[in-house]
Amino acid sequence: MERKTIFFLIPLILAWLKINAQYFGDNDNYADDFVNGDGDDDDDDDDEQSNRSEPELISIQNQIVSKDSRFRVWNNNQKQWFLHIKQTKSSDKGFYMCQINTEPLISRSAFLDILIAPSIDYNATSTDVSVDERTRLSIRCRANGHPKPSVIWRREDNKDINLGLYGGKRYSAKKVDGEFLNITQVTRDDMGAYLCIASNSVPPIRPKIKVTNQLIGSTIGSDVRLECRCEASPRPKASWIRYDGEMIANDPNKYIISVEHESYRSKMRLTILNLDEKDFGSYKCVDRMIINNNNNSNSNILIRGKN
Repeated sequence: MERKTIFFLIPLILAWLKINAQYFGDNDNYADDFVNGDGDDDDDDDDEQSNRSEPELISIQNQIVSKDSRFRVWNNNQKQWFLHIKQTKSSDKGFYMCQINTEPLISRSAFLDILIAPSIDYNATSTDVSVDERTRLSIRCRANGHPKPSVIWRREDNKDINLGLYGGKRYSAKKVDGEFLNITQVTRDDMGAYLCIASNSVPPIRPKIKVTNQLIGSTIGSDVRLECRCEASPRPKASWIRYDGEMIANDPNKYIISVEHESYRSKMRLTILNLDEKDFGSYKCVDRMIINNNNNSNSNILIRGKN
């Protein structure tokens, strides 16, 4: 049986746009239209612009007229105006324009590009596979991101990857570029774990995990729910670890693990059913995409009995 291990980078992007009115005198642009960019996290299109059909008015002076609460506008003097966008997302990509209502109109535009770190599209990526010897194998690892990520394959044991027979000669390589890994004639030596590594120029930022309630009191026989919050992109892979080091698995009769996503924020929950005495103790919420979860000291939750 052949397995794949997926690696990718995690960023968190905040955007600032600055429109400086003092440049208008030397660089007058007369705008007939204004388009606000739109995009998609899973879009593989290399186009620099993905525009909405209609322009959107964000503000008049310091007054925000957009229904989007993430926008904020202010000025520090009569010549400098700032647009602040909180929690940027791919649909924010596009042109932004500052306009002075003179006759004729004077405007300056800026293009906002949203950088997105690589993430694996699990719906379009192969999982563990089993094949017969001497058959052809093709497995796929699809990655999304902007700029478009490059994908390479390596063996986990660092052995050469067997590419199969071509013209009666067997070829191999330390790494293979591209989202598809093809082996023309599989042998038993090809068994093992293969690493799919997606990368682009977006630097990684370590996810943050925190809990709001680190001490929970509950009675025997009751159900108790633990919750922690994570900020990360791509989305985290949630796990819970007991005080004895055991990783908790979903069990409809005892443990229910769920994750709720909203943009780059996630709520990871563990519900313990029919609490008994051995359930009292410390539980740790972890993201499996973080190599060393021990640094997340605030992700511990203690359950103890109450009368």
